[in-house]
Amino acid sequence: MFFVIFSQCQAPLDRCQAWTQPCCSWKFGDHTMAVTIDQSFDLLHGAGLDAMNELGVLYFVKDQERRFVLCTDALVHHLGYRSPRQVIGLRDEDLSPPHLVDHYRRYDERILQHGERIVELVELVRNVNGSFDWFATTKWPLRQGGAIVGIAGVIRSLRPAHSVRDGLLPLTPAIELMAEAYQRKLDIQELASAAGMSPSYFNRQFKKHFGTTPHRYLRSVRLMAVDELLCTTDLPLSAIAHQTGFYDQSHLSNEFTRHHGVTPLEYRRRNLAEVRLPPGPRQVKLRLDVSR
Repeated sequence: MFFVIFSQCQAPLDRCQAWTQPCCSWKFGDHTMAVTIDQSFDLLHGAGLDAMNELGVLYFVKDQERRFVLCTDALVHHLGYRSPRQVIGLRDEDLSPPHLVDHYRRYDERILQHGERIVELVELVRNVNGSFDWFATTKWPLRQGGAIVGIAGVIRSLRPAHSVRDGLLPLTPAIELMAEAYQRKLDIQELASAAGMSPSYFNRQFKKHFGTTPHRYLRSVRLMAVDELLCTTDLPLSAIAHQTGFYDQSHLSNEFTRHHGVTPLEYRRRNLAEVRLPPGPRQVKLRLDVSR
């Protein structure tokens, strides 16, 4: 059995020199060996990374500074890069627009500071063509001697062609339904039916696994869709409310302000200029009001 132990270095990671600097330690039984990132890749290929690459798993590891220190080829290619060495040392700030970075960072900090395990979190993730699609992310803390030293995570697509339910949570079909149909009314009966459960049992299981109610989880999915439309389109709030499952503009504004602490228009003003839109139609992958 082996363990990967991260260094406690707080200095910025120099990506030009990082490959020859010890970045972590590998522990085999009672023996510990400091290795460079380059050597770490070689060791990992003999410890299961090749298998994950063969299966196309989107897997990553981040250090305490939220820098990527490991990722599978599938994730690298999904982000539009050719080699993991192009991604190592980067943060979400280097890969995604600010409004998505805020979301990713919020959950990463909950893991790093409180040791929370985040299961099947529905998120928008960038595709190789620059568009965004719905994914479910599971992240957990990595520990060394009881201290949290990093984050590991697995990302899976919620597109039907890539949806694999075998071996996943029984609640997965309900999560996929939320990502597919959040723009319309979804009640507990329909979500429970998708998971093959009674409404009462579904509610109990959902709160047990996700620490929140189905209603609140669905609201977070809708609000993330609102974030994206505010920052990448000039649609009026009434149209955004209609496309994201809120009753009307007032309902959206109240929920958004309660969640973010700022109004939708102020949020748009802060973020719109910072988002660089990919070429072509903006709804290629988001499908906020069109079919897959």
